[in-house]
Amino acid sequence: MKTQAITTTLTIETLSHEGRGITHLPTDNQDTPGKVVFVRGALPGEVVHIDKLRMHRRYAEAQAIKVDNPSHTRVTPPCHHVDICGGCMLMHLDPQQALHYQTDWVLEQLNHFSQMTPEVIAPAITGPSIGYRRRARLGIKWVEKKQKLLIGFREVDGRFLADLTSCQVLIPEVGLQFEALRTLIMALSIYKAIPQIEISVADEGIILVIRHLEAFTTADLEILQTFSREHDFIIYLQPKGPDSITCCSHTSSPSLSYSLPDFGLRLFFKPGDFLQINAKVNEAMIRQALAWLAPTKDEDVLDLFCGLGNFSLPLATQAKSVTGIEGDARMVAQARENAAHHGLSNTDFHVADLFKPDTKAPWYRHYDKILIDPPRAGAEALMHHIAALGAKTLVYVSCHSATLARDLGILKHHGFRLEKLGLIDMFTHTAHVEVMALLTKS
Repeated sequence: MKTQAITTTLTIETLSHEGRGITHLPTDNQDTPGKVVFVRGALPGEVVHIDKLRMHRRYAEAQAIKVDNPSHTRVTPPCHHVDICGGCMLMHLDPQQALHYQTDWVLEQLNHFSQMTPEVIAPAITGPSIGYRRRARLGIKWVEKKQKLLIGFREVDGRFLADLTSCQVLIPEVGLQFEALRTLIMALSIYKAIPQIEISVADEGIILVIRHLEAFTTADLEILQTFSREHDFIIYLQPKGPDSITCCSHTSSPSLSYSLPDFGLRLFFKPGDFLQINAKVNEAMIRQALAWLAPTKDEDVLDLFCGLGNFSLPLATQAKSVTGIEGDARMVAQARENAAHHGLSNTDFHVADLFKPDTKAPWYRHYDKILIDPPRAGAEALMHHIAALGAKTLVYVSCHSATLARDLGILKHHGFRLEKLGLIDMFTHTAHVEVMALLTKS
């Protein structure tokens, strides 16, 4: 890869799946398009100016530095770091218009990988577009040459940490406190040995988990406790893995939870546990999943990749029984505690590697309905076993549309049809697409 200085204008043809404008370099032969160029910050139909190209063998990359004829879908980004931060690739595009592009991307991948088309496209699940993110990992780095501490996400090209003063998509209690966090870290004796702060939000307060590679001094701990008290943060320290996380606040470690008021539930979690990052969208997602699955009091439901029970417990309020399967033993233990807290005795949770399904496992039996919420890799191995479990209705919640399309292609061969499909706008202003699909079998 090399960088080439160039002053030219390009007309953007379409939008890539990761949210960059696509065009081609001009050539002398009009019948043969030049090398494809991915232009960050550009939208279809716009004429943009660029001043350099990052050349790869098959394609080139550029940044739009000026737009001559802005698209009617272009909006003013609410964040002044948009040109350097790699977190929000589509902040210059109207969020509703972004959903149209994302729907097209998903339908294209479904057609390509599985030759399936949904019978119904449901309205997208949406929520607030600013201040919505309740979980994130902020990178921390002391840069000797700049004599400065950086806080933020990765830059556009992913090579360096972006120097941010705020973040508009994080909850404002954290997103607008970067300077306070910077001052805090710089006041500590081991400021060079702190690579990350993980943020999560509970009903009980805002949690900061500080990853550190050296031990804090007594003075450091006093500084952290004072900051915790003055800014109303619950601070935890993490010297090693998740099991090493300990509370360092001015008060004792509280029980952490988030509520699902529609179902009268409160789910407890521990610092470092996985949470859906958008609370409002998560609640709407659960409501839709249960409406599509429509469990009844005489039906057994299987929840695959169940985590701490985000879907399992709401399902248990409506179904005869719910069996939750998850590969992380710590999360399974938390799911069991959450079920016991609410007296949901019709739940059963198991630790299992769902990428290598065991047909002799006790959970491998008949179910009436199935919900699956896998990671980005999808659940290809599981798809070959779905038919053997007997369910006629399945809801698949996906965070990667390509693996969703691949997996649905397998279900198609087992006699399932794609009845409904809808987007979930969990990560507004990004090209990240979450999808819910309803599959049924006659």
